[in-house]
Amino acid sequence: MPQKNESSVSFSLRELMSLEEQRVLLEAAEKVRSEEAAQQARREADEQALADSAAHARAEEEGRVAAAQREREASARLQAIHAAEIERARLDAETAGRLETIRHHQEHERHLASLKHDSSKKRLKFAVFGVATVLIFAVVGGAVALRQQHQTQLQAEAKHRAEVIELEAKLDSQDRRVRDLTSAVQNAKDEGERMAAQARLEAAQREREEMARAVTTATTSKLRSNSPASPAKAPQHAACKCTPGDPLCSCL
Repeated sequence: MPQKNESSVSFSLRELMSLEEQRVLLEAAEKVRSEEAAQQARREADEQALADSAAHARAEEEGRVAAAQREREASARLQAIHAAEIERARLDAETAGRLETIRHHQEHERHLASLKHDSSKKRLKFAVFGVATVLIFAVVGGAVALRQQHQTQLQAEAKHRAEVIELEAKLDSQDRRVRDLTSAVQNAKDEGERMAAQARLEAAQREREEMARAVTTATTSKLRSNSPASPAKAPQHAACKCTPGDPLCSCL
């Protein structure tokens, strides 16, 4: 009987030890799982922080690029406006000088005509006055047309320059997008993500090529528009058939 009781006690002790070992193992396993979960959470938090930092840096860089682009566009517009004002002032001064010269010439002709009283001198006076009037209209009309043509050209050049700057800014932005997508392809975690990123990269590269061609085309058209035009041929006048000394001759 005592042996049986000892056996029961030994069995109970073994059961208790087995249960204690299982509890210790379960606690150790739970601790390992908790540590692994904590490490995974820290890794995810670190990765998210890096991603947020990279996104913030990209946003700041894009903001700086956009601000620089706006400054360049504003500077280009101011330069075009300044150049147009300078050219307008020059044309106004030239026109005023021509009109002043014509006015002095008319005054001189009127003074000469006032000294002559015969009919032939009167006809000469009228002829000179008519020629001077035609000359005034021709000079003023030519100056106004030249000024309008030049202002139109300056405005077209300023607009074209702004379009080129805008295209170049879009091309720079597309280059950054291509670089980001290239990095996404290289850092893809699986084949599906890599194929999707590769498709977006190829589409972005095609868009970049189209933008580059647009910039090249705009720049080439600008160079062609700035090339000097061939000089116009001087008009050929018919031979004068008026009697020498005729004040009413239209060949004067």
